[in-house]
Amino acid sequence: MKLIILTILIVGLFLISGCVIKEPVENQEIVCEECPEEQALVFEIFDSWGENVEKEDQYLFGVSLINFGFVEAKDVEVTCYIDDVDLRIFEDKKVVGGLASKSITYKELSFDVDLPRNVETSRGYCYISSCSNCIILGERITELKELRE
Repeated sequence: MKLIILTILIVGLFLISGCVIKEPVENQEIVCEECPEEQALVFEIFDSWGENVEKEDQYLFGVSLINFGFVEAKDVEVTCYIDDVDLRIFEDKKVVGGLASKSITYKELSFDVDLPRNVETSRGYCYISSCSNCIILGERITELKELRE
C-alpha cells in the first residue's frame, strides 16, 4: 500500500512540475544541419549631403556604417545619389573597405559632380550597396528598399 501511494506521489510531482515521462526511442537517427557561415550584419544611417564649400564641383555625403555581426565586413561599397523630383541626376559608388565586427564608423564621402546650380528640389542619399561575407539589413526592410531603387 505504501509503495502505491509513493508511486502516485512521485508521478504527481512529475506532472505538476511539468516533466513528461517519455518512452525511449530506439534507433533514432540524429539529423545534424551544418551551421551557416558566420556573416557580418551591416546597416547604414544616412546623415547629410551638400556642396563642398572649398571645392564647388564636389559634393559631400555623410553616412554612418554599422556592423552588428561578429565578423568583419569586407569590401564594403557605398552608393550615393542625388534625385531632382523624379529624375536621378547623379549616382556613383565608392569602396570604403572593411568594417570591423561589432563596430560603427562615420564616413564622409566626396564625389565630383557637375550639377546645374538651379536644382532646388533635389535630395541626396547613400546606402550600402554591396560587401563580401555580409547581410545588408537595408535590403530586407521594406520601407528602405524604395530608397535604394
